[in-house]
Amino acid sequence: MSELYYATYTLHEGEQMVARFADINKRDGFEISLGMYRANLGPVTRDVFMQYAERFEGDVVLEGENSK
Repeated sequence: MSELYYATYTLHEGEQMVARFADINKRDGFEISLGMYRANLGPVTRDVFMQYAERFEGDVVLEGENSK
C-alpha cells in the first residue's frame, strides 16, 4: 500500500477540513495554492477548498471517515 499525505486547513468560517493525497507534491501544491488564494483573493471557503482539492487530485476526508 502506498503512503498517503494529509493537509488540514481551517476555513474562514472556522470549520476544519482535511484533504488526502497520494503524492506529496500534490499536497504541497494544494497547501501553497490555498495560501496564495487567501493572500490575493480573500477568505478560503468550503467551495474553494473542494475545488482546489479536486484540482490537485486530492480526496476530501469527511468527518468520521476512515483516514487509512
